[in-house]
Amino acid sequence: MTKKQRKEFLSAIILAVFLLLLALYYFSVPPFDFDLGIGFKANQAQPTKKPIVIAEGALCVHFIDVGQGDCILVTLPDGKNMMIDGGKRDSKITATILDYLEEYGIERLDYVMLTHADEDHCGSLDDVIKSDVACDEFYMPYLVASKAQNDPIANGNAIVPQEISDAIATPCEIDTDVFASFVDAMTTEEGFAYEKVHYSLSGMTIEGEGYTFTLLSPSALFYKKVTDSNAKNNLSPIMILEFNGKRVMFTGDAEGIAETYVLDSYVANGFSDIIDVDVLKVGHHGSYSSCSQGFLNIIKPEYAVISVGEGNTYKHPHSQPLQRLAAMSITTYRTDHNGDIRLLIEGEGMTFDLQKTEVSFVELYKRVA
Repeated sequence: MTKKQRKEFLSAIILAVFLLLLALYYFSVPPFDFDLGIGFKANQAQPTKKPIVIAEGALCVHFIDVGQGDCILVTLPDGKNMMIDGGKRDSKITATILDYLEEYGIERLDYVMLTHADEDHCGSLDDVIKSDVACDEFYMPYLVASKAQNDPIANGNAIVPQEISDAIATPCEIDTDVFASFVDAMTTEEGFAYEKVHYSLSGMTIEGEGYTFTLLSPSALFYKKVTDSNAKNNLSPIMILEFNGKRVMFTGDAEGIAETYVLDSYVANGFSDIIDVDVLKVGHHGSYSSCSQGFLNIIKPEYAVISVGEGNTYKHPHSQPLQRLAAMSITTYRTDHNGDIRLLIEGEGMTFDLQKTEVSFVELYKRVA
């Protein structure tokens, strides 16, 4: 081989190595999955950030103290109202919810959302639906209430998104009385229309004047993984409410599996900034199975709210998530300490109003750390 040939051969080798390294970087093949910020990356396009428009009116999120359970009322700037879950089955809980609605002059719930079928979330919703408060549209997981007399899925009247029906041949059945009571109350209302029942699915949105609810989970394939009632917590939609540039995340009883799904679906595709939130409603009453460190690192809330009953038998909230929240200096409110918790978003501001004297776990943790 001549000197010229050796030089040409070496140049070809260098070019081939360069192109190989460039391809590995472009397709983010480890260990070349870093980003130099030069824009030359496959599948790394960031979403266009919409300019923040400050809408008129106010939005208020009411975390109602219903003991060991969830009940959240959202009063929206266009006059509409949403209730997310309804605590456990108990006449006192029902009275608490109805009295709260009366206090704020609310006669209609435009949206009623059941996150999942647990008794401490759907227990009193049937009585709320059957009360004088009018209820319009319903959001719920794609589950069959096997004891219900008029389950939309079982009787063939359900309007199911094609994405779900393609993925699931037979939905999971829940055989509890409380879930059956919720479904029967929902479907026996006079003039009821089955198209008003929506089965929670990622990508679903509810929009109004200046606000947007976006469901980040569950996906149709995630439903497929739920093969028994023990897994139903993770059908709780992880949902973001956005208004005036502020973001509130609701989680029901979603646990680490659902959190991981959201991270895998969004963060891995370069869209982590759309999950950055201001307020987190902590999943599963602060159980050790939720509020993972990886999840907190991505959503980066400034505030957290835990709906939990004083002295509950589950010993919620558990120490692990509390310590993670405190270590990140996330101001945390709890219904067992603070009673009813109200979050007001108006103009560019955001304020909390607490029924009881403020108790911040961050401060308590720092005192004993």
